[in-house]
Amino acid sequence: MRRFVLPIVVSFLTVAQAGEWERSFTGAVSTQQGNTNLTSYAIVFTSEYLGDLKLGSLNLKDSEVKLALGHTRGRLNNALYQHDGSASFLVDILAHQTFSPFFLSYWAYDSTTALVKRLQMGVGGKYSVPAGLSISFAYLWEIEEYRKKEAVTQFRLSIRPKYKKKFVNGISINYMIFIQPLIKDFSNFLVDNHFVLSIPTVSEKLKLTMMWRDQFNSQPQEKVEKRDSDFNVGITWLF
Repeated sequence: MRRFVLPIVVSFLTVAQAGEWERSFTGAVSTQQGNTNLTSYAIVFTSEYLGDLKLGSLNLKDSEVKLALGHTRGRLNNALYQHDGSASFLVDILAHQTFSPFFLSYWAYDSTTALVKRLQMGVGGKYSVPAGLSISFAYLWEIEEYRKKEAVTQFRLSIRPKYKKKFVNGISINYMIFIQPLIKDFSNFLVDNHFVLSIPTVSEKLKLTMMWRDQFNSQPQEKVEKRDSDFNVGITWLF
């Protein structure tokens, strides 16, 4: 699968030359010593392209390409209580029009919930309305593997409402929620909330970033809670 996905990502990153790249790195660290020994960190890297894509003689107007990588790790009294990460790749054609088709790929792991990997690939469409609102629908092919269990191949629907807004004072809000039921069993579903608040600082290259993520699995593994939430405050570097 890596041999299939990686060439796609590299191809799009290579041909995307006519527009503008925006890159950012966000880091958050928390530590506590004494009666409680706690150390945790979260890092997020994004590389986003806005402009036209040229694939040979094909020119894809007003496109968005986004690569995002994230990792979180935490230890409490020498015990690992958090260890998860994800990587996503999105190609959105006619990204700023009323309707736009897209391709996406997503990979994630979470050792504290016994998730070895969840790989998703799919296509869908996005419908945008004024005021920063949009909703998308996608059909996903998925490989899901939990510890001590065989990997399963299945299909999901993905519904994603989103609100993204940048205000005149530089503050930006990005909130989206993914609702992903299995096609063969709608009672088996995932819900993933993402909320990011960015506040400008005295430097144009630095922002204060607040990140909240809330995940819900209707059918988790044994001895694993259905809901998992995480909140981080960090600094984002734009480059």
